[in-house]
Amino acid sequence: MAVGADFIRRLPKIELHIHLEGSIPRAALARIAARRGLPVPRPPRFSDLAGFLRHFGAVCDLLVEARDFEEAARALIVWLRRQNIQHAEVMFSPQVFLRRGVPLAAIMEGLLAARHSQARAGGQSVLYILDGVRQWGPDWFERVVRASAPWAGRGLAAVGLGGDEASLPAGDFRGGFTLARRLGMATVIHAGEAGDPRGVAAALDLPGIRRIGHGIAAAADPAILGRLARRGVPLEVCPTSNLRTGAVRSWTGHPVRRLYDAGVPLVIGSDDAAIFGTSLTAELGILAQRFRFGRAELMHLMVGAARASFLSRARRAILERRILSAA
Repeated sequence: MAVGADFIRRLPKIELHIHLEGSIPRAALARIAARRGLPVPRPPRFSDLAGFLRHFGAVCDLLVEARDFEEAARALIVWLRRQNIQHAEVMFSPQVFLRRGVPLAAIMEGLLAARHSQARAGGQSVLYILDGVRQWGPDWFERVVRASAPWAGRGLAAVGLGGDEASLPAGDFRGGFTLARRLGMATVIHAGEAGDPRGVAAALDLPGIRRIGHGIAAAADPAILGRLARRGVPLEVCPTSNLRTGAVRSWTGHPVRRLYDAGVPLVIGSDDAAIFGTSLTAELGILAQRFRFGRAELMHLMVGAARASFLSRARRAILERRILSAA
């Protein structure tokens, strides 16, 4: 039986792969741009990662003060709530702003103010993930992780690594990830978004990695698929993003169904939702319509996302029960 749009809208959802900078609702972006006296960047037509990164940078140029980050995060959180997203883990890239002279303290002040406001209003839970930039090297990454210590466990739940996967090996960042765990934060990494599946293997070789962003290149290597399934390390799969950046050439070439059927734990995300014109609701609709995921499978994905989150065990159990009640 086909899954109806109403079921997907009503289903309690968990969003674990979404970038703040690429997901700011347009109205909030317009208000922030007006304060800067700058035009609102319009999402361009692009078909590769380079085009995406140019637009991403234009958005980042607008975020300068703590109140900019607060307004951006608050608007994103409200938008997520409208999708019945019960918990979100939002990535942000402080190094992008540090290069522009924005202090880490200002970023965290704004992000945590938005989170606290949401908590006071009784809304969904939100955690943040500090996302490093691979091509800028392990030394700076480690320094930024060290500087994040005052916020570790106070809304800042994890440290990740994004950027150009071909620039440096994942193993070069072992020190920064080890430091993050010593500070009480979980660790995640982008790997295998496109290209060689060995990038996913290298991510698995890092101790303590809890989730892998994208990871769809693993579909080309049965041995790596087996490792992912045995280890229970989820891939954070973002179908529309993969199509828009050229990581896959067509929907028929996307391996999400093969990954799921191989027993690999999957988390579905919207990535840079505003830039790609998508949402978690839309991504689940794509799974249902294009890849024939049924109700039970979509619920299984959301329960898996709850279990893969960085919430407490008790909070994860509450979310699981809430999702299963949607049946």
